[in-house]
Amino acid sequence: MLLQLPEESKDLIKGLFKKRQPNNPALWSYLYGYIPGITYVDNLSAPVTAICVLSFFNWTFVSDNADISWVEEMIQEICKTEYLQVVWNPLEVPQKPVKGLEIAIPRIEFIERHEVKRKEIQADIRLIDSGLFEKCEWKDIQLLAYTTKENFLSKTFGFCVVEGEEVSCECYATFAADTYTELGVITAESKRRKGYASAVCLRVIDEACKRGLTPTWSCDQENSDSVNLAQKLGFHSPLAYEFLYFPQMRREEEESQIAQMDADEA
Repeated sequence: MLLQLPEESKDLIKGLFKKRQPNNPALWSYLYGYIPGITYVDNLSAPVTAICVLSFFNWTFVSDNADISWVEEMIQEICKTEYLQVVWNPLEVPQKPVKGLEIAIPRIEFIERHEVKRKEIQADIRLIDSGLFEKCEWKDIQLLAYTTKENFLSKTFGFCVVEGEEVSCECYATFAADTYTELGVITAESKRRKGYASAVCLRVIDEACKRGLTPTWSCDQENSDSVNLAQKLGFHSPLAYEFLYFPQMRREEEESQIAQMDADEA
């Protein structure tokens, strides 16, 4: 049975996530109340294990030392109504949930970084404000995380390359929490190969450091463009992890599961 933790009780689970996980800024943006999500626990008054499902592409985080059988059971229950992308570090927890798993997507996260030579670009770089936000290509992705423009602007930040009044490239400190921030960048297709992405990312990195945040970068291992850009920005020594993708259960699968549970209880 799923036990959903009330939003006002999230302080009860913060101590269950002491180990740093990949995409950690996203997890703590949720735990601090910056972005929405749902938490399921083993006990509502004194939880020992927890699963946090963020509204942002259903990124899912499992608390430290969670029992794998409980994790699998909860995933099966949650997937009756939605899909999950579970962030999993196989080096930290080798045994991963496999029941219902469709694919394990190899990912990497960069935390270590050295300084690099800067190149000037022939365009303006501006802090994303209310007006520029409306022109950004990834506006809807930020709203998926922060729900409103006002919440985004108050909780995090980004910079963009502007030519005339058009946004050519944009970079976000998409999540900024627990002394880390995770970068995300996109360049308009017609504006690529001009050095815009490197320049605007370095501006975001500079601002993050001013705010006491360590910039991080994560992507699929096979995304060579993203990996190359990260290395161009000075990121190095990436850590490997996985996105475990569990699809929403089809009705016939759910009925089969119920029948199996009934048979087991008979």
